[in-house]
Amino acid sequence: MECFAGSGVNLGVPADSVFYLAEIADEPESMANRRWSIGSDGAVLFGENAEPFDFTSLPGTPFNRPFHAKPIATIPPGEMDAFLGWLDSQGFFELPADSFPPPDVTVHGGVVQWVAVHRNGRTACLRLHPGAPMADVLGRQFDRLVDAHLPPAQ
Repeated sequence: MECFAGSGVNLGVPADSVFYLAEIADEPESMANRRWSIGSDGAVLFGENAEPFDFTSLPGTPFNRPFHAKPIATIPPGEMDAFLGWLDSQGFFELPADSFPPPDVTVHGGVVQWVAVHRNGRTACLRLHPGAPMADVLGRQFDRLVDAHLPPAQ
């Protein structure tokens, strides 16, 4: 999926990703940056930064490590389709590519969500700033989807 090509930010969206979410700190705190990719097979890849971090690479390269080699979870096809259907029903594919909070909302800090979704031949490539419509609810729904399939803590 080709998203964010003209943004000047290298997010590393895998080609087979049907859903991609990167959370990039709105303030200079690159160790908080995280990303997930769900492939067409339901495999959930996860990536995060680690020390040492070259801060001169910001903002163009917000991640200094690849995705972990093994998926952290696998989402069954029916649940993945339901999640993508929920996004569609919420008007996700009609949102502006760069979404900000409403004018009467002031937000300090947080994460910018870079989201790429591919469904039924349509692609949405969005950047949701902290406080933007859908930003919080998307995070909660995504967490529920993935958390239900994480292996038990050891």
